[in-house]
Amino acid sequence: MEQEKLMSYQNKWFVLHHKSLFYENQNLIGFRDPDQWRRIKVGDLVVYYQAGATKLRGIYEVINSGIMLDPTFGKAFLHGELKHQHELKMLQQLWTSFHQEEAKLLSFHKDLKNRNRWDGREVFSINNNDLKYILSL
Repeated sequence: MEQEKLMSYQNKWFVLHHKSLFYENQNLIGFRDPDQWRRIKVGDLVVYYQAGATKLRGIYEVINSGIMLDPTFGKAFLHGELKHQHELKMLQQLWTSFHQEEAKLLSFHKDLKNRNRWDGREVFSINNNDLKYILSL
C-alpha cells in the first residue's frame, strides 16, 4: 500500500503483542486490559510489533472489535484472559527486526519511565513521522 494512504489514517497505534499470539492468528490482537483495548477503534491503523521475537510484522487496519471474537485465542494465557479483541486486515507486511535502539526514535519512547520494559503497556499512539520511520526500516 502506498505510504500516502497509510498516512491518511487519523489514529495510528504501535501495539506490542506476545510472540506466541502472532503464530496463533496474525489477524487478531487481544488484551487483558480493557483500557488499552478501548483506545483502538474500528478504522484505526495498527503497527504490529511481535515482542519476544523483536520483529515488526505488519501494518493493519482494525476491521472489527469485540469481546471474545475468537474464544480460543491466547492458548498460552488463561482461558478468556485476552477476551478484549480486535480483528485486523493486513495492509502491508513487515518482517523487520526491531530493537530498543530503533524504538528510541519513536515519539512516545521519550515519555516511558522504564524504556526497556515499555512501562508495562501494549498500546502507544504514533504519528506520521513515526510511521515514516517504521516504513523506512
